[in-house]
Amino acid sequence: MQAILGETQEVSAERISFGLSILYHFFTSLEEKSQDQELIKILYPKIVPVLMPLLLETFTSEEITARDRSHILHLLYIMIRGIAWADGLDNELVQSCLNETFGNWMAIFLQIIQSNATKNIAVRINALSCLTVIFRDLINYSRNSINIILKPVWKLLNSTLPVYTETVGYNQKK
Repeated sequence: MQAILGETQEVSAERISFGLSILYHFFTSLEEKSQDQELIKILYPKIVPVLMPLLLETFTSEEITARDRSHILHLLYIMIRGIAWADGLDNELVQSCLNETFGNWMAIFLQIIQSNATKNIAVRINALSCLTVIFRDLINYSRNSINIILKPVWKLLNSTLPVYTETVGYNQKK
């Protein structure tokens, strides 16, 4: 984030929110307006490997709000989806984007999944969206990291199945 917000030591919460907002609008407009995937294929290899560690650092910062964390996870979701085309075709690109922070993100996802389901629902939804893209679209990359991925999958299944069974199976409100 400091690359976007400046090289100051102390970055205010407002500046973090502003930087996230710029990134969010950049990636969503790029994704929406890019009929031609060539632009994404050119930009993502340059941007994503730099942003992933910065987003992780910002996400773990105590100064940011749940809304900012939700935006960070949505950005992460868009970026992972944006590099998913390369899985199996350009594995170096996927590795350069994910290797440095993948284990840390999986640990964060696990914490989010284990947290109270009713607290910070937007953060939880965006974390689950990220996991869905990882499980569905990064088959080749995930193969090398299956041990990291299995734990959050089982935690998610174990935390969601009882609620699903009660609400859908027995038609009970939780």
